Amino acid sequence: MFECLMDTLTLPLKPVGGSGNVQGDRECEEENRAALSGNKRFPFELNSIVGLELEVVRILSLYTTMDLLSNKFEGHIPSMMGDLIALRVVNLSHNGLQGHISISLGKLSIVESLDLSFNQLSGEIPETLASLISLAIPNLSRNH
Repeated sequence: MFECLMDTLTLPLKPVGGSGNVQGDRECEEENRAALSGNKRFPFELNSIVGLELEVVRILSLYTTMDLLSNKFEGHIPSMMGDLIALRVVNLSHNGLQGHISISLGKLSIVESLDLSFNQLSGEIPETLASLISLAIPNLSRNH
């Protein structure tokens, strides 16, 4: 889960060029780094971010759970989601995600639960999802 202890971690966001996109790095105070180094869950909530593409560095092998349900996200599922190789649980339900389900999600080889329900996704389910042998709980309901 993108969870981050907000009293000890910060997520500074800054504009990237004139694109309207933002970029941020996660930092924590020196005395808290050792305590957090073995933690696989960092509380981090994003609410009502529409039209912004967020880039958070050094997360490819840190996060095991991404729970961004009901955040009013709109647009397509970014292809970089497939690069988050440590994810076991992904919940992007109850947002406004549109377009096709990204084939890059098929790269999440250890994902156990994938919830994309209650969005506006359309098209065929990618064959790459069928190859996810760890995926026990897929929920793609309530889409187009």
